Amino acid sequence: FFSIHVLSPTMNVLRSIPGMDKVLPDSSSTHRYENAKLVSWEDFLQGMGTGDILMHHGTGTNSRMMQKGMQCYYSHTCMVTRNPPEDVMALYEVKERCETGCYIWELTSQEAEHCRLIPFLPWLKHERTRNNEEYMLMWRKMNGLGSREEQLWDAIRKDRSIPYEKHMSQMFKALGEFNKHEHIESAFCSEVVAYAYKQSGVLSPQENASNYTTREFSAFYAKNDINEKMINGVRLDPERRVDLPSLKKSA
Repeated sequence: FFSIHVLSPTMNVLRSIPGMDKVLPDSSSTHRYENAKLVSWEDFLQGMGTGDILMHHGTGTNSRMMQKGMQCYYSHTCMVTRNPPEDVMALYEVKERCETGCYIWELTSQEAEHCRLIPFLPWLKHERTRNNEEYMLMWRKMNGLGSREEQLWDAIRKDRSIPYEKHMSQMFKALGEFNKHEHIESAFCSEVVAYAYKQSGVLSPQENASNYTTREFSAFYAKNDINEKMINGVRLDPERRVDLPSLKKSA
């Protein structure tokens, strides 16, 4: 497995390839997240909807490694679902109900065998506890999903069994958009979300989901915002930083 210490020389090699400046972010871009507007906890809980993107800043070794490679302050992408259909809850074997009605759909190394659907509040508490006070949650609200919501639920049903990608080489290929074809036999967190977007007709069918890292979902770090590739009137608001309550208050 790659260590964080090999990423700097690896990035230097990537940047030396002609044309790579068009797909790799500026190495001075680490703090672009500071441009994000703050959204209150209450407005966030009320406004969350199916299809929204959540990204966060993790503090573990793997998270920092990915942040370094992407030159992006966020390391993980997942999708919000609100009031999932009962058959989806059963398919994902969700036993615990969330009072907010919101559940996180994600693919993560923590449960690498398949995608999972997990109640939002326990998910958030776990992520904040393991990432300490540096943890940061960013929200991109989706607008215009409308009648395509059912197609998004169909994608969530179909993609249940996709396992997490074990080979970091696929991530490095994605950084330079070197994946010529989609490889969805296994996927990274951001790749599976992009794939579900394509399946539901909100992301252009010409897009290659295997070249989507967390960086591509950010309005501040991507070379070209994802809205330029979204179709059928669906758009994402620029990410906003969630003003999280204290852990004791949110417990």
